[in-house]
Amino acid sequence: MYTKNEHKVPFLLSVFVITCAFLMMPLQSQAITKHISIVGETGQPMANTTITITFQDGTAEEEDTDDKGLLIFNFGKKGDYVLTDPNGRVVGNVSTTGFSTGQKAAAAAGAAIAAILIIDNSGSNNDNSGDSSSNDSGSGDSGSGVQDCGASLPGTYDVSYSIASNPANHPFYISPNIVMDVVVQGSNISFFPVNLHGSYSNCSFTASSNDSFAGFSTTYVFSGTQNPSTGTITGTLTVGGDGNLPSGQPIVYNCQGIKR
Repeated sequence: MYTKNEHKVPFLLSVFVITCAFLMMPLQSQAITKHISIVGETGQPMANTTITITFQDGTAEEEDTDDKGLLIFNFGKKGDYVLTDPNGRVVGNVSTTGFSTGQKAAAAAGAAIAAILIIDNSGSNNDNSGDSSSNDSGSGDSGSGVQDCGASLPGTYDVSYSIASNPANHPFYISPNIVMDVVVQGSNISFFPVNLHGSYSNCSFTASSNDSFAGFSTTYVFSGTQNPSTGTITGTLTVGGDGNLPSGQPIVYNCQGIKR
């Protein structure tokens, strides 16, 4: 006569075999459609402009922005793309690396099987021990309470800018509203098409670059946080913190991004 645990073994084996077969199926890459705001050297949207999209293998396609400077393109391959305007100036970079939908589903299935096996094993131990008490209750491990936004940060945001500080009366220069893509790889974070790169930890990030502002080469530093429950990014963009703008004083923008 079978015991309760012996009845569970055939079921778990069958589920495990089915899941393994699913995980071994070829995973098809998913095309990704992105909406990217293309901004010119003057900080104004590049409306009705032909943009060249070049993949890392050298192949290229062309697509026109709309009357608001928005480029809508279906990125069909995984990898890195460079966006250039008709004069050959780089206006953006896009990365489509990461898990595909199929890979996420496979990972979820694997996690589910692991959970079943752990629960079953836990139940078996409880059945055999005859002791419902636990000696681990005094461990005090209630979780670190530290948030990790690695899963919620990536995506497309509608970002608005307003001046927080401008003692030298620099021109506003940056478009007050842009569409920005956030890419996270490990602890690294990138913002496109503004080409800011840096790191994040515990939902806080800092990214920077060197670029031109009103004809002056200077630094851009974007620091902020994300609220994972609302998907909203808030922070400041400091331009000219290296003292290279006229009068040596920076211009600081307040930024807020709402995830689509």
